[in-house]
Amino acid sequence: MLDLLEEKEKIKLSMCYAIQIFGKEEMDVDFFMTHLNYLLAHSQIKVKSKKSILRYMNELVEDITKSHLNSSIPLRFDDNRLYININKPILMTHLIVYYLHNSLKYLILFHSFVGRANNAQAMLEEIETDDFSYLPQEIYIETTEVTLRNKLKALNKILALHGFQLDNSYHFVGREINVRMFFYELYFFFMNGVLQSKSYLDTKFGEFIHQTLQEGRDLLEKITVCEQPTENERMGFAIIYGISVLRAMQNYTLSECEIYSSFSKEEFQDKQIQEMFITIKKDFLKRGFSVEVAESESRFLLAYLYTELPRFHLDGKKLFKDIFQMKVNNLWGEFLDFFEQYFDKPFQVQHSILLKEDFKRNFTRFLFFENLGLQRLIAVNYFEDSYRFMTRVLEEFSKRIFQILYPKREESYQKPYVSCYFIYLNYAYCYRILTNIENGEHLFPYFPKVNAVIDFAGTQEKGRYVHLILEKRYGLNLNLQEHTTEETDIVISNILTNDFENTNISTYLWSAFFTDEMIEILAKRIDAIQNEKRRGAN
Repeated sequence: MLDLLEEKEKIKLSMCYAIQIFGKEEMDVDFFMTHLNYLLAHSQIKVKSKKSILRYMNELVEDITKSHLNSSIPLRFDDNRLYININKPILMTHLIVYYLHNSLKYLILFHSFVGRANNAQAMLEEIETDDFSYLPQEIYIETTEVTLRNKLKALNKILALHGFQLDNSYHFVGREINVRMFFYELYFFFMNGVLQSKSYLDTKFGEFIHQTLQEGRDLLEKITVCEQPTENERMGFAIIYGISVLRAMQNYTLSECEIYSSFSKEEFQDKQIQEMFITIKKDFLKRGFSVEVAESESRFLLAYLYTELPRFHLDGKKLFKDIFQMKVNNLWGEFLDFFEQYFDKPFQVQHSILLKEDFKRNFTRFLFFENLGLQRLIAVNYFEDSYRFMTRVLEEFSKRIFQILYPKREESYQKPYVSCYFIYLNYAYCYRILTNIENGEHLFPYFPKVNAVIDFAGTQEKGRYVHLILEKRYGLNLNLQEHTTEETDIVISNILTNDFENTNISTYLWSAFFTDEMIEILAKRIDAIQNEKRRGAN
């Protein structure tokens, strides 16, 4: 989503993310110098000048004030610092919408999506006569055909990574599923609060989409087979349903190749799935669509329910063709083989039981909705920093998945897709195992153990606390020793002992107290020792 914005808006919005993720009540230029480049890494933007950061800090507050968003983002700028009440949540949705509507790339995309323009002159007229009265601040945009062509080229570079582009008549060219999932991700994850209110929508488009979203919610209620859907589940399904209806109305239908390579044209053998299919199909038939379109749209929405709403407990084996399931099973087998080669030990049976269905659901997502997740690559940084124990493994395996699925794709496509796979597999691995801790078993036993002496004079509890953080927060595999031996790798203590003279041991003297930053440095060192041992073992 950030790629649709102009550069300065990317930077200002990233400032908001930095405040949300790392913020304190008072933030100066150095705070943003530290965190901005980290957040902008995937946008290939580097902020080097303190003077420019100071200017953006001031502009950000001006934008918030002009857009009447002070209650959503309670920032103030004073004495070259930003101040915020950290007890109040930062709600960025409307600021994102404001910045998007200042972006010609987004406006071209939007008008193409709703099907209003089929040549440059028509696009110019739509943009210059746009009714932005639904935004908190009026926007006036003037442009030319030359600027429009340049922005279309820039936009197509972004869209190409998602598997489609716009032609000169502003029609989408490429895999229809990719078009839908791009807009689903944009509107669900970044603009969902806006879509829920007609007053914040383009007046020409608002009535249609607001009504369609409500009909999507109602349809989900009819097919619900688990407990009541959550608000997020309702909204997500309503958006993908609304996009499907709009695209089908514009005659952008899913091809047989996209649908029937995964699904059979025949009835589903599972009674529950067949009833859901019939209910969705009837909804599309009522709208005047042909049987063929209604059936393909129904299968598309069932695939969405399987991958994105796992609480529906749809059985993939009964939902998809055998040949499609075979591809999914092959990817699961690839993971097990890769894991065993990487660690030179088998994947534990209990972990296989925990993860198999989650991984297969993710593999289905990759095969069916190939570009889903590409707008949220900021999560890569989160996993690399927070869950280092499996980051290397899943990142390397994600590269293998990409090469299996897209052997002829150019290398320029690889990184974002690999990152996308890496994110989803990390969610499945980290959270599934973290929520299934039993009998004090170490969560991630595959890395070699690091032999550690943690000895705090006067309080054993402090040592136990450090051990707990290192294992549970960072997933580090420690073997605690009471005394140093020739096998000891690391010593942590609050007393200077003879152990600190041993150059073969990594030593940490925490005399009075320790902070999160100190534990972070320690965790990185233990992580490095684990990886050195793994390489040595192989």
